[in-house]
Amino acid sequence: MKARIIIFLTLFVVLPNTHAQQKYCLENDILIPFYVVNHPGTTFSNIKINQQINQKQIVVDDRKNVETTSYFSVSNIIKGDCLLFNPHEELTLNVKTMEDYSPWHHFLSGTNHLEKLEPKNLIPIVHYKFKNKARAYGYLETKHLSSLLKKEIAEMSTEELLDHPLPKKIVVVYIICDKERLKTCELAIKEGQKWIKKFPQKSKTIPVLARSRRDSEIINKKDKNTSYRISVRGDTPQGIYYLWASMFSENLAFGNITRIDMDATYPPINSFSYEINRFTLEALVPLNALDNYWIQEWPLAFNLGRNTLRLHDNSLSTTASTNFLPINSNDSYQPTDGCINTGRMMKNLLSALVDLKIFKVEELSDVDLSKGLNWKVCPKLGQVFIIIKDTN
Repeated sequence: MKARIIIFLTLFVVLPNTHAQQKYCLENDILIPFYVVNHPGTTFSNIKINQQINQKQIVVDDRKNVETTSYFSVSNIIKGDCLLFNPHEELTLNVKTMEDYSPWHHFLSGTNHLEKLEPKNLIPIVHYKFKNKARAYGYLETKHLSSLLKKEIAEMSTEELLDHPLPKKIVVVYIICDKERLKTCELAIKEGQKWIKKFPQKSKTIPVLARSRRDSEIINKKDKNTSYRISVRGDTPQGIYYLWASMFSENLAFGNITRIDMDATYPPINSFSYEINRFTLEALVPLNALDNYWIQEWPLAFNLGRNTLRLHDNSLSTTASTNFLPINSNDSYQPTDGCINTGRMMKNLLSALVDLKIFKVEELSDVDLSKGLNWKVCPKLGQVFIIIKDTN
């Protein structure tokens, strides 16, 4: 297996490590506030937060006696708690806070709450509570990092991931990328312990692009050579995805061919407060991966509003001025809003998945354009996963 792994990684060279995970812990007996997602791992929360992020403003409502649902509130990091984050994901958002007035202030002002709106520099974080090992997601003001102590943490290697023994009936589509997404990624499929060689020239890999257009105003960054994953319309986040469904529309933007739904706007397998799917996760990845930032990148992005990620064909013209030419490819690709662009290989990928009985030919060919996206759930949902990881 080691020889196969070396072959699989030959396209990658060492690049500046701008996406090294960071772990900080609080060792002093103080409280550090952060903006926590109130309903982690829920579709409804994801959609509402997506709307707020698209407006470049989050609403933090800490009023006690209101019937409206708040998707962010103020929580505290306490002694012993730790954070995982990528400092390069820092962004500026307008934060609208609403707090109760005291009865005296209410009497004098005639209003029942205090409202503020101010821009703040924020870092998306995964918060681990020392007391009960629960996990939360949210934003930390950058200025508070100086109160935390940096801890050394080792990231699981890509070789360990690819060498991990899968159960016999589990299929994983691996997508291995460079950290800055300046190159095409390599897509390969493994069923149990067997690498599938269903691609042209009996190859086990095909090139795909996991890079966005990088034109989002939300990420208000000028360096388009840096890969941002958490904010809406950023590059495709690392992590574990379900292979949810096939879908089809005649829209040329998606190659006029079947697409694959990677999230269904449904919570990632490891996006909840507690690791309720630990048994499945340990079947998919080595145990030491569960505490890594890379495996939490997609859950963090989902909880902060990212959704509707797909695998689809190269869109529109391959010679458009907006196309991106990876430094390891002669073919240009149309960047996306965070989806995986399979270039000219979507037919090959679908064929391989049909051979593995993940999709049925009759379902892919039975298209009714009156039914919108023709969304059809994968017959083996829960047995087929997509794992995206950057090389170390």
